[in-house]
Amino acid sequence: MRKVGPLFIALVLVAGCKEPPAIRASAGPELRPGNGWVLGRSRDGSVQLLIPSGWRIGVDRATDLMGGLQNIGAGASDGGESSALDQMRQGIAREESESEQAKLAELESKGIVIHAINSSRPIVGETRTKFTVERQRDKHNRMYEEIDEIGRKLFARKPKVDELQLPIGKAVRFSASEPLRDGSTKHQIAYFVIDGKDLYTLRFVTQEPLETVKAVADDVARSLRIKSSAK
Repeated sequence: MRKVGPLFIALVLVAGCKEPPAIRASAGPELRPGNGWVLGRSRDGSVQLLIPSGWRIGVDRATDLMGGLQNIGAGASDGGESSALDQMRQGIAREESESEQAKLAELESKGIVIHAINSSRPIVGETRTKFTVERQRDKHNRMYEEIDEIGRKLFARKPKVDELQLPIGKAVRFSASEPLRDGSTKHQIAYFVIDGKDLYTLRFVTQEPLETVKAVADDVARSLRIKSSAK
């Protein structure tokens, strides 16, 4: 019997562990905002999508809970007092904008490259209506077989799973509704897209009626554009 040397075994092991080819997201057609939808992009410019009317990229500000800056000093009639109040409003707006950008930068450091909220007022203790785009990077090329395990970790109940074709390529969509202890229901819709070693998750969540996110989710997903790391 012919003896098998260690070099041959090593070559076989290396060949057997060869990384599968990368799945790449295509560029997709140029985005054309309209009907109240606007172009949104990540801070680093690597992700673009369309933001629905009534939504904006950002996080909640203190004045969102208080009813907005326009209510501060309402009813003032004296010219000098009005000017002082305008300056106060501008100062508050500037501070909130700086704070918001800092929070978005912190989210970005955790992989959340886009964070968008709608115009509804946040309710303390309730999951904020929002959608996010998260990028998870790994050392190996991502495969669709990974998505099932990763996706199900986001849901307390078994989600409905669909495959769909987006302009940039194949996506896997997870969706489920979860009754909460306070009697409300948490709704989630998540889309997973692969680009090489990156896994992108576009995720909608709300405790408002499901239609709040369902009405826009697929259209936002179809607008997703990724600047591939291979390009």
